[in-house]
Formats: sequence, structure tokens, C-alpha cells
Amino acid sequence: MQVRAVSPAGCGVALGLLLGCLAAGCALWRPEPLEVPPGHGAVLGRVELASPQMLNAALDIVRVDGTFDHALMVSPGHRDFAIVLPRGAYRIVALRGFKEPQEEHVTWPLRVGFEVTPATTAYIGTLRISPNFGPTVRVSVVDEYEDTLRTLRGLYPDLPQTIVRRLMTPS
Repeated sequence: MQVRAVSPAGCGVALGLLLGCLAAGCALWRPEPLEVPPGHGAVLGRVELASPQMLNAALDIVRVDGTFDHALMVSPGHRDFAIVLPRGAYRIVALRGFKEPQEEHVTWPLRVGFEVTPATTAYIGTLRISPNFGPTVRVSVVDEYEDTLRTLRGLYPDLPQTIVRRLMTPS
């Protein structure tokens, strides 16, 4: 094995390149800024999946009038969310759980509601989903406002200062 000496200047250049690549990589993982068009509102929250069978999941969100739907992807590394939706009353109607996105998934029906108000940013809570007896899941909504907003402000520094607390309601 041959050992070569590297000059301090060479180390500085290498370190600079490494830090630059790391910074660029971190920027690639940063989400897009939240842009809220007229007639829409921003919704912030968290999803906790308490089952090893659900490494990845999608929450199916539909507007009550049936004119809009959205699939919110959730995984252990991406449990906090900030999404923009058109105004209206919404329901989270299903949880689709899978280990890999291309695999077959298991679907559990859910009934959780929330409201989107135009030009408002609302925290809707932490949706906790855990296994229950048989082919069902247990759903609860927990208020973790401070912790969730601390995390989301790190991802979205442009979040407004005023964020209303309007928790989801399981039905």
C-alpha cells in the first residue's frame, strides 16, 4: 500500500468540494416553497404509522363534494406534511399501506374530516394510526402543534407567523 501526502491547500479544496456537494444535496431534499393561490389554503400536520407492516403509505384525501382528491405519501422519514388544497370540507377516506411502492398494498377505510379555508394556514394535528384487532386500524388525532411547526418551519422558512389550530375530527 502506498501512502501519499496531500498538501494543506489540497485538503482545503477537497473539503470545500465536499461541503459544497453536501449543501447542494441538502438543497435537493428541501421541498418547494408553499404557494397558496386564490381560493386555496395550506394544511399542516403529521402522520404517525404505528405498524412495521406500513413502511410507506398513502392517505387518500377527497373533498366532500367529490370534485378534488389528493394522495398524501407518508413514510418513516417523511411524516410531517404541508399541502395546499382548494377550499372546502375534506375527508381522509383510506390508508393504503405497502412496504415498497410497486408492491401490492393493503387498504384500510378511514373517516377523518377537516376544513380548508382560503388564504389560511391551518394546523390540523397529528393523525396516529395503529393496528387494531382484525383487519381494522385505530385512529386518533393528537395536538402536537409546537413540535410539528418547529419541524415544518425548518423545511418551509416562509410559513406565515399566524397558523390557526383546527384539528381533524375522526367520525
